[in-house]
Formats: sequence, structure tokens, C-alpha cells
Amino acid sequence: MKWILIVTSVLLVTGCGTDNGDASTYEEPVVDNGENVPLDTAVVDDSTEVAIMSIIHIAAGGDFSIALESNPTTGYQWKCVGIEQETTVVEQAGEPVYQQDENPEGMMGVGGTETWNFKAVLKGEAVIQLGYYPPGSGNEGNPAQIKLYHIFVE
Repeated sequence: MKWILIVTSVLLVTGCGTDNGDASTYEEPVVDNGENVPLDTAVVDDSTEVAIMSIIHIAAGGDFSIALESNPTTGYQWKCVGIEQETTVVEQAGEPVYQQDENPEGMMGVGGTETWNFKAVLKGEAVIQLGYYPPGSGNEGNPAQIKLYHIFVE
């Protein structure tokens, strides 16, 4: 919990991008340095990388999506670790949808994009935490990555 407060504080200070409107999709920003490192990345401990992804503004009743790079052939999987909110401000809408990237004939293990859909239910604030877990870990132990999204429903 302590690290969520720290990361949320950093989010508010850095003033990451915003998104307006009834429907939106957020794709993670990356630095094109050959390492595909997310912007605004902080290390919470030796094994977990936390990326402060975005502040998203959405109208109450609106839908929004978060798109994440994923490759299920590696055994890693994204899971919604939690949505921190005082009341039901945001809720997950259905199961995530995976779309594999095009792959050259005969090539195996190509990654793709996993899209998580959410509904903005009531005015308020929420923090969505998504974790990228290694094979066989389920929700046990530390994820390899954590992505945080601070949602403002207006």
C-alpha cells in the first residue's frame, strides 16, 4: 500500500497525459531506444518494475480501454491486481481481449496486444493496477511489472 501512495504522488506531480471523451483507448507510451522501456518507470523493489502510465479523464457512464503489449506464448499474463476506489467509480467490463500481431509464415511465439475494457460508473477517482505475472505464479508473489492508471471520472 505504501508504494501505491508513493507512485500516486509521483503521478500527480508529473502530470502525465490526459484523455477526454466518452470512449477512449490508452496505449502505453514507450521510449524508442531499442529496449522498449515504458516512460515514467520506477523500481519499487529488486524484482518489480512499476510504470506510471497515465492520468485518464472520462465522463461518468463512458467506456475506456487500456491496451498492453503481451505475449501469452511466454507464459506471462496480465491480471487486474485491483481497482482502488472508495465507492464503485470504475469497473472492469468483461474479460480482456488478446489480438496477436501479424507473424511471418512459420514464425512462432509472436506477441500482440491485450485490451482491457472498463466502465466509468460514478464521478470520483480510482487507481487501476495491472500486473504482468510470470508463468505458474497466478496472483501469488510479485509480478514482473505493474502498470498504474489514475482515473478521474467527471
